[in-house]
Amino acid sequence: MDNRINRSVEAVSPVIATILMVAITVVLAATLYAMVGDIGTGNSHSLTGNLIHRGNLRFEVSSLQIPKTAELSDVTIVVLHEDGELNIEGDWTDNDGKHIWNLLSDGKMATSTRFDLTKYTGTEEQFDASSLTYGDLKIEEVVIRIDGYNGVLKREL
Repeated sequence: MDNRINRSVEAVSPVIATILMVAITVVLAATLYAMVGDIGTGNSHSLTGNLIHRGNLRFEVSSLQIPKTAELSDVTIVVLHEDGELNIEGDWTDNDGKHIWNLLSDGKMATSTRFDLTKYTGTEEQFDASSLTYGDLKIEEVVIRIDGYNGVLKREL
Protein backbone atom coordinates (compact mmCIF):
# COMPACT_ATOMS: atom_id res chain seq x y z
CA MET A 1 0.00 0.00 0.00
CA ASP A 2 1.29 3.38 -1.05
CA ASN A 3 1.19 5.99 1.79
CA ARG A 4 2.54 8.88 -0.17
CA ILE A 5 0.56 12.14 -0.46
CA ASN A 6 0.03 13.23 -4.02
CA ARG A 7 1.13 16.87 -4.14
CA SER A 8 0.34 17.34 -7.81
CA VAL A 9 -3.39 18.00 -7.17
CA GLU A 10 -4.08 21.74 -7.14
CA ALA A 11 -6.71 23.46 -4.97
CA VAL A 12 -8.15 26.96 -4.80
CA SER A 13 -5.70 29.40 -3.26
CA PRO A 14 -6.63 30.97 0.09
CA VAL A 15 -6.90 34.42 -1.54
CA ILE A 16 -9.42 33.25 -4.12
CA ALA A 17 -11.38 31.34 -1.45
CA THR A 18 -11.62 34.49 0.68
CA ILE A 19 -12.81 36.55 -2.29
CA LEU A 20 -15.49 33.95 -3.09
CA MET A 21 -16.73 33.88 0.52
CA VAL A 22 -16.99 37.69 0.62
CA ALA A 23 -18.86 37.72 -2.72
CA ILE A 24 -21.35 35.09 -1.52
CA THR A 25 -21.91 37.06 1.71
CA VAL A 26 -22.57 40.28 -0.23
CA VAL A 27 -25.06 38.52 -2.54
CA LEU A 28 -26.91 36.98 0.42
CA ALA A 29 -27.04 40.34 2.25
CA ALA A 30 -28.40 42.10 -0.87
CA THR A 31 -31.06 39.41 -1.32
CA LEU A 32 -32.14 39.65 2.32
CA TYR A 33 -32.31 43.46 2.10
CA ALA A 34 -34.44 43.29 -1.05
CA MET A 35 -36.86 40.88 0.64
CA VAL A 36 -37.41 42.83 3.86
CA GLY A 37 -36.38 46.35 2.85
CA ASP A 38 -39.96 47.47 2.11
CA ILE A 39 -41.37 46.52 5.50
CA GLY A 40 -42.65 49.57 7.35
CA THR A 41 -43.01 51.82 4.32
CA GLY A 42 -46.03 52.75 2.27
CA ASN A 43 -49.25 50.76 2.48
CA SER A 44 -48.12 47.80 4.51
CA HIS A 45 -51.51 46.96 6.08
CA SER A 46 -54.26 45.00 4.37
CA LEU A 47 -57.87 46.08 4.60
CA THR A 48 -60.18 43.12 5.01
CA GLY A 49 -63.79 42.94 5.99
CA ASN A 50 -67.28 43.18 4.53
CA LEU A 51 -69.48 46.04 3.50
CA ILE A 52 -73.07 44.98 4.13
CA HIS A 53 -76.01 46.71 2.42
CA ARG A 54 -78.66 47.10 5.13
CA GLY A 55 -81.38 48.37 2.78
CA ASN A 56 -82.03 51.71 1.15
CA LEU A 57 -78.64 53.45 1.29
CA ARG A 58 -77.62 52.25 4.75
CA PHE A 59 -74.43 50.20 5.06
CA GLU A 60 -72.49 48.47 7.80
CA VAL A 61 -68.80 47.65 7.95
CA SER A 62 -68.48 44.15 9.42
CA SER A 63 -65.60 41.80 10.14
CA LEU A 64 -63.21 44.71 9.73
CA GLN A 65 -59.72 43.44 10.40
CA ILE A 66 -57.13 46.16 10.64
CA PRO A 67 -54.37 46.46 13.24
CA LYS A 68 -55.93 49.61 14.70
CA THR A 69 -59.11 51.60 14.35
CA ALA A 70 -59.19 53.91 11.34
CA GLU A 71 -59.26 57.68 11.67
CA LEU A 72 -62.30 59.08 9.89
CA SER A 73 -60.08 61.58 8.09
CA ASP A 74 -58.38 58.62 6.35
CA VAL A 75 -61.66 57.13 5.09
CA THR A 76 -63.12 57.78 1.64
CA ILE A 77 -66.49 56.49 0.47
CA VAL A 78 -66.55 56.10 -3.30
CA VAL A 79 -70.00 55.91 -4.87
CA LEU A 80 -69.76 54.47 -8.38
CA HIS A 81 -72.64 55.44 -10.65
CA GLU A 82 -73.38 55.10 -14.33
CA ASP A 83 -71.61 58.39 -15.16
CA GLY A 84 -68.47 58.04 -13.03
CA GLU A 85 -67.85 58.27 -9.30
CA LEU A 86 -68.36 60.50 -6.30
CA ASN A 87 -65.70 60.58 -3.57
CA ILE A 88 -67.13 61.47 -0.17
CA GLU A 89 -64.54 62.66 2.31
CA GLY A 90 -64.35 65.46 4.81
CA ASP A 91 -68.00 66.56 5.01
CA TRP A 92 -69.55 63.75 7.02
CA THR A 93 -72.52 65.56 8.52
CA ASP A 94 -76.16 66.03 7.56
CA ASN A 95 -78.19 69.24 7.75
CA ASP A 96 -78.67 68.76 11.50
CA GLY A 97 -74.92 68.42 12.09
CA LYS A 98 -75.16 64.68 12.72
CA HIS A 99 -72.60 62.30 11.30
CA ILE A 100 -73.61 59.97 8.49
CA TRP A 101 -71.51 57.42 10.43
CA ASN A 102 -72.34 55.58 13.62
CA LEU A 103 -68.82 55.95 15.04
CA LEU A 104 -66.93 54.78 18.09
CA SER A 105 -66.91 57.19 21.02
CA ASP A 106 -63.45 58.41 20.01
CA GLY A 107 -64.66 59.23 16.47
CA LYS A 108 -62.95 56.26 14.82
CA MET A 109 -64.23 53.54 12.53
CA ALA A 110 -64.18 49.84 13.43
CA THR A 111 -66.30 46.72 12.99
CA SER A 112 -70.07 47.39 13.19
CA THR A 113 -69.64 51.01 12.12
CA ARG A 114 -72.67 52.04 10.05
CA PHE A 115 -73.31 54.89 7.65
CA ASP A 116 -76.32 56.27 5.79
CA LEU A 117 -75.68 57.96 2.45
CA THR A 118 -79.09 59.66 2.45
CA LYS A 119 -77.81 61.92 5.25
CA TYR A 120 -74.90 63.19 3.13
CA THR A 121 -75.38 66.81 2.02
CA GLY A 122 -71.94 67.70 0.66
CA THR A 123 -73.07 68.32 -2.95
CA GLU A 124 -75.99 69.84 -4.83
CA GLU A 125 -77.27 66.40 -5.84
CA GLN A 126 -78.96 64.22 -3.24
CA PHE A 127 -79.10 60.48 -2.65
CA ASP A 128 -82.50 58.83 -3.06
CA ALA A 129 -82.81 55.67 -0.98
CA SER A 130 -85.97 54.36 -2.67
CA SER A 131 -84.52 54.41 -6.20
CA LEU A 132 -80.84 53.94 -5.19
CA THR A 133 -79.83 56.99 -7.19
CA TYR A 134 -77.56 59.97 -6.77
CA GLY A 135 -79.40 62.83 -8.46
CA ASP A 136 -80.68 61.12 -11.58
CA LEU A 137 -77.76 58.65 -11.79
CA LYS A 138 -78.21 54.99 -10.82
CA ILE A 139 -75.76 53.90 -8.09
CA GLU A 140 -73.90 50.74 -9.08
CA GLU A 141 -71.41 50.17 -6.28
CA VAL A 142 -70.24 51.63 -2.96
CA VAL A 143 -66.56 51.33 -2.04
CA ILE A 144 -64.66 52.25 1.13
CA ARG A 145 -60.96 53.10 0.96
CA ILE A 146 -58.76 53.83 3.97
CA ASP A 147 -55.48 55.69 3.50
CA GLY A 148 -52.51 53.57 4.57
CA TYR A 149 -54.23 50.26 3.79
CA ASN A 150 -54.14 48.01 0.75
CA GLY A 151 -57.49 46.88 -0.61
CA VAL A 152 -61.04 48.17 -0.38
CA LEU A 153 -64.41 47.16 1.02
CA LYS A 154 -67.11 47.19 -1.65
CA ARG A 155 -70.73 46.32 -2.25
CA GLU A 156 -72.51 46.19 -5.59
CA LEU A 157 -76.13 47.37 -5.60
